[in-house]
Amino acid sequence: MLVVAVVAMFFLKELSHKIDQERSSETDNLHLIETSYKLKYYDDYLTDESRSFIVTANIKHLQNYWNEVLINQNRDKLINDLRQHELSKNKIQLLVEAKQNSDILVQTEARAMKLVLLAYEVSAAVYPQYLKEFRLSLIDTNLPAKEKVKKAQDLLFNKDYFETKALITNPIKIFNEKIQHESKFQILERQKQTRTNIIILYCLLFSLVFLLVIMVWMKILLLQRLQNEV
Repeated sequence: MLVVAVVAMFFLKELSHKIDQERSSETDNLHLIETSYKLKYYDDYLTDESRSFIVTANIKHLQNYWNEVLINQNRDKLINDLRQHELSKNKIQLLVEAKQNSDILVQTEARAMKLVLLAYEVSAAVYPQYLKEFRLSLIDTNLPAKEKVKKAQDLLFNKDYFETKALITNPIKIFNEKIQHESKFQILERQKQTRTNIIILYCLLFSLVFLLVIMVWMKILLLQRLQNEV
């Protein structure tokens, strides 16, 4: 009975460990998916702020945009956070690729914003440092004011822009699909192991009860034998 009890305690500990692993794995996977959606959120945030600026010329949108790119840098923080997880290079590369394509859009958005700033003759004092150093081509610089605004709006609403946005969204989508697929597989495997441990525990408990019944029966037989001898 002692041996069976010790073995039962071992499997009970294993069962608890498997359940903790399952919960931890599920939490990690949810965190990874949340991180990928945040990356898309911040890219969309930059798109919204840049488009809002070229349409309204409201400096607030310009400041919001460059505060995110130059100061908050949430996209970089998310990529660094992903590197702390035990992920394959292929998975990390998907989101790195999305971030790189997002950086490509920053160049396009910067060009569009500087065109608008020049069109409305906004003082260079309010330019973020990045835009102060950003150089437009002579063709862009020599455009009339209205044409500058029109060109800026075309840059952020044309086919090329939407295609680059897709190059950001698609890797994130593939990343999430991979994580969800692996998560389902891991959960099924751990559930299978958990069921096996539960079955073993039931068998051990049944064995304990059986041994206890045998011991009681043997004790009764021994007492009856002693009574007969007396």
